[in-house]
Amino acid sequence: MNNDISHIKQLLEAYYRGETSPRQEREISAFFADTPDVPAELEPDRELFLSLDEAAFPDDIEQSLISMIDREAARPRLSPLRRWVKMVAAVAVVGFGIGTVVTALHYETPRISAPHESNQYYSHLTGSDLSPEQVEKQTLAAVQLLARTLQMGESESTR
Repeated sequence: MNNDISHIKQLLEAYYRGETSPRQEREISAFFADTPDVPAELEPDRELFLSLDEAAFPDDIEQSLISMIDREAARPRLSPLRRWVKMVAAVAVVGFGIGTVVTALHYETPRISAPHESNQYYSHLTGSDLSPEQVEKQTLAAVQLLARTLQMGESESTR
């Protein structure tokens, strides 16, 4: 048995270096499956190989992995320039969004209430001490004057 253990230790060293063949790995697995009493130093290895024996891999796993790798390799790749342009565009969109939010928070527009005689800022906004009705009449007169001027311009251009 001592000879078996030294042989298994050599195989384990080769296994952990990745130098064992499938036959040698089966030999290690069979040893741990058939030998319940192993030295304490080999107990972690025994647990590893017994758990590997319990893990069942599907028979077609190799073919599935190969086809997945082939599909991934066949996918068209973006050129470095297109990838760079996409990244710049994404950064610009994010920057624009952040800038809009910061500007909106920083430069909050003051809320101006509708002009009213009791409003203390009314005369400041209009530049005069006119009542709201007088301001409305003057605005209406200005709009009518603008409309007449535009009509005169249209009639002259059609002549």
